Amino acid sequence: MLEIMKSDYQLEIIFKIKQNREAKGLGQKNIADILGISEGHVGNIESPKFPQKYTLKQLDILCKYFKMPTEQLFIPDDIYVQENINITALLVEKIVEYEN
Repeated sequence: MLEIMKSDYQLEIIFKIKQNREAKGLGQKNIADILGISEGHVGNIESPKFPQKYTLKQLDILCKYFKMPTEQLFIPDDIYVQENINITALLVEKIVEYEN
């Protein structure tokens, strides 16, 4: 039986970071250096085959590095641009979803 290592939502967040990394011409080693972790650990995070994911602290560091608002990382673009939504409540909900 194949065990699911990461949720679809976790993979979505990790993919957004990977897209930003690649858009800036950065390799996994660059991200590892920014976060103070091994390149192999970044590879495990980006792979759906392993349970590792970025911590919230690491995501905060990467959002700042990429000059990306944290809520833009966690909230889908189509929802993020809507008016009259409680961004804070939605952000907390999405962070909890990522953590689980």
